Amino acid sequence: MDTILMYFIVYFNKNSMKIIYLILLFSISLLPILSKAQTDTVYEKHMYEFINQIRYSQFDYPRTDTLLIRNFLSNKSMFSGVSFVAIKKSHPHVLSEEEFHELSNQFHDDTTRFCLKENGIEKSKFISDNAVRKLESSQEFREKYCTYWKISKPCFLRNYTICVFSYTICDSQSTLLYQKVNDKWVYVAKLGGITNDY
Repeated sequence: MDTILMYFIVYFNKNSMKIIYLILLFSISLLPILSKAQTDTVYEKHMYEFINQIRYSQFDYPRTDTLLIRNFLSNKSMFSGVSFVAIKKSHPHVLSEEEFHELSNQFHDDTTRFCLKENGIEKSKFISDNAVRKLESSQEFREKYCTYWKISKPCFLRNYTICVFSYTICDSQSTLLYQKVNDKWVYVAKLGGITNDY
């Protein structure tokens, strides 16, 4: 009887350790997913706050009350013509070399789309891929094209107190640097861009 009891105790202890080990392994495997979800939520909060703060000062063309905007943010092809040479000369202490390197990585490595929420940006209206295709096929494309904005994902540094982002309208592109001062986003400098005049 004692031998059988000892067998069950040993068997239970061995399997308990396996179960505990599997639970720990599963929990550890979830950490990157949970961390990313938390990071995405924090990013989203700061992203909407940033765009809404600069929405009326930066996106003022055409002069309408409603901002017509693509229904996503993406860095793909949004940082052409950006050179750090000029900003390093005009604002030598605004960013470190490591921060310029980090920005460059964010510009080019992240090409995924961030789908915007309805009513996430104040007084805005989304324009879809299908609507853009219709515009491009129309003869009044140039005129209509100049009515909507395409915006990159804001690239944040220093715990969300530095932001660089790009926008395009009318085939013109600009990349701007902002800094958060007393909870307000303040324009610092233009990092580069492409301008096409019709």
